[in-house]
Amino acid sequence: MEPYRPFVDNLVYQLHQKDQDENMLLTTEDKHHLLSLATVDAIYGKRKSPLMVGLSHTTKSLADCFQGKKRKIVYPELHQP
Repeated sequence: MEPYRPFVDNLVYQLHQKDQDENMLLTTEDKHHLLSLATVDAIYGKRKSPLMVGLSHTTKSLADCFQGKKRKIVYPELHQP
């Protein structure tokens, strides 16, 4: 899960920048923003795809490593538009 932490951190940072109130409560809009994490674009090798799709690339590559088919796990990179 650690390779996906920067994506979550980025969304939380955006929320914090939007509302710097110390007693910040998550609004419905904020929760919607957090749930959009699955649709955030990431780079997997040379492909760009949403995290929701890319997670399966990481999972498959991990399974391939456990089975001895491959030696490299496919991790996401932040997509900077």
